Order: sequence, then structure tokens, then C-alpha cells
Amino acid sequence: MRASHPTHAKTVSLSWPNEKSRAAAVKLRRDHMIIGPVPKVVLISNGERCCAERGWPKPISTLGGAVLDAGLATWRKLSLQKSFAVEEVRRFDTSFNAVTERAMSWPGLWPPHGAEFLNWRYLDRPQGQYAAFALVDGAEIAGYYVLKIGQPAGWLMEFAAPTSPPHIGGTLLHHLVRVAREAGCAYLRFSAPPRWRHWRAFYAAGFVPAPSDICLWPVGNDVQHLDRWQWVPGDMDGL
Repeated sequence: MRASHPTHAKTVSLSWPNEKSRAAAVKLRRDHMIIGPVPKVVLISNGERCCAERGWPKPISTLGGAVLDAGLATWRKLSLQKSFAVEEVRRFDTSFNAVTERAMSWPGLWPPHGAEFLNWRYLDRPQGQYAAFALVDGAEIAGYYVLKIGQPAGWLMEFAAPTSPPHIGGTLLHHLVRVAREAGCAYLRFSAPPRWRHWRAFYAAGFVPAPSDICLWPVGNDVQHLDRWQWVPGDMDGL
């Protein structure tokens, strides 16, 4: 029935299979349809707490964390520029739609996040605690991000910024690291396809590759190619 529907050829379904559903796919001989693991990175935002979370003794955590924090802070100061005003977002309005379109538009497959979705996802019916901020250039919004906080391991859920000029994205990255640290996050996680446009800036900010168990299971015509996709953690189930 679903396969014969007249709009089936124009729709794409996707899911983020866990270990149990991946095993079911193998049993059904559909595992070839699963893409992954897909790239995942981690940024340490609080060295001392990160060391403590790994069970290090307090004196070693304090010393090791201080050294790690100092090194990362120096790296970020050399790599990123701080400028413009970054303001907390209490409500996403339609002005954010133009920012999303400019910063996230993709010739392949990507799920646009309009203001209605952003409000529903993070403000109206949140599945966690989130912090949202926007960079304002004059009277216009130039970029924004959303963090999932409230736990030692946070997630960067949304990141919308132009690649040029680079200091807009750099300012947001610098700011989100400080917000994550103040919120008590020991480190931040992020995942996106290999062609994510901000990978170079993320690595410069201190994100490093990490083991990933994130997989994508797309169903549709010609969608099993990872380079065709763009997504952010805000698109994932359960985050």
C-alpha cells in the first residue's frame, strides 16, 4: 500500500537505528540500507570535570584539567575571533527562517528547521534543558545555535552560521563553549555528515573525532549516499 502510493517516489523516510533495530535489519537482510557509523566529534569544555567523570583522583583531575583547559583556551583564542553581540533566544520568530535558509541550504537532502519547528523542539515541548543564542549584527540576526545542557555530556543541537565571513561562526563557537562550561557540561558532542560545511572551523575550535555508534537508515529513492545528506543532532530521535 505504502509503496504504491502516488507520492511515495517523492518522499524520504529516515530513522536512527539502535543496536536492536540494526540487528533486526540484518535478520531481514536490509542492513545494506543502513549508513554508518557517521562522524561524531567531542569538545572538552571543562577539563577538570571531564577528568573527574573518568574517575581520576581529585588532585590529578584538578591539575590535569587546569592544563587541558589552559591549552584549549589558548587554542581557541588563536583560532577564533570574538565580535558582535550574542543574545539569548527566548522565542524563535520568522526572522530566523532567512538565517536558516542562507546558512543551511543544501543541494541534496536536508530537513529545514523553521521557527515553528525550533520553538516546538526546544521551547514548547522540550525533551531536556536547552540554551539558545543568536549573534546579532546591527539589527539583523546573522547566526544562532542551540545547546542541550543539564548533563555532564551536552549536545550541540543546532548551528546555523555562514561560512563567510568566518568570524560569525567563530564567535558563536567561542560563545557556546563558555555557555556549556558555565552550565556544567564537561564536554560537548556533535554529529554531522562528512561534508558538513563547518568541520574545519569546528576542529579549529577544539572538537576532535570520537567513536560513533550513530547510524542513519533512510528509505527512499537514491538516498543511501551519505554525501547527499546534511543534518544536525536536532534531527535525531531521543536527543
